[in-house]
Amino acid sequence: MRKLVLALLFFISSNAFCQTVAFKDFNWGDSFDVVKSKDNITPSRVLNYKMLAYETQLLDQKFELAYLFKTGFLNSVSYTSIFDHDFSKAVKVFKELESILNQKYGQPWNKDENLGQSKNTKLELAIYDNDVSFGYWWEYPKGDIVLSIKSRTQSNDKVTVSIGYLPNDSEIEKIQKLSDNELKKMI
Repeated sequence: MRKLVLALLFFISSNAFCQTVAFKDFNWGDSFDVVKSKDNITPSRVLNYKMLAYETQLLDQKFELAYLFKTGFLNSVSYTSIFDHDFSKAVKVFKELESILNQKYGQPWNKDENLGQSKNTKLELAIYDNDVSFGYWWEYPKGDIVLSIKSRTQSNDKVTVSIGYLPNDSEIEKIQKLSDNELKKMI
């Protein structure tokens, strides 16, 4: 296990986790076509210039890597995995990702831990009781990284683990300007 974590840390760049489908070198505001052209792998899902999604592996778990676009320009990236009934594996993956992010970026600048109605104070136990959500935020040069785990045990016994990459305010302004310029061309 230690070798896996060290190997994963080796492949973490300042912007991304690298794996089978690479979290590409991108710039916030890149067009849909530019992001798509950086891979010769067929996306698993495409949504009308709003999303490109790829199936990939992270910590021996299937994740979906999704590039999300606002008016055709990249404005967020996420990795998401849904665990059916395997809550302990979901918690394990969440904690491994937290450890990797802590080593790379230091302690999160924000933690939102909602144990819902559970009387248990540990995530491992509370996740079995009810709807739980944890979100941790780290800062990186172009924005924030958000690691989250959410359970929906009462409705469908699923746990979702995700990592989101979000642009900071200056990058959001850049995306907005690109979007405004594109709209002006269309008029």
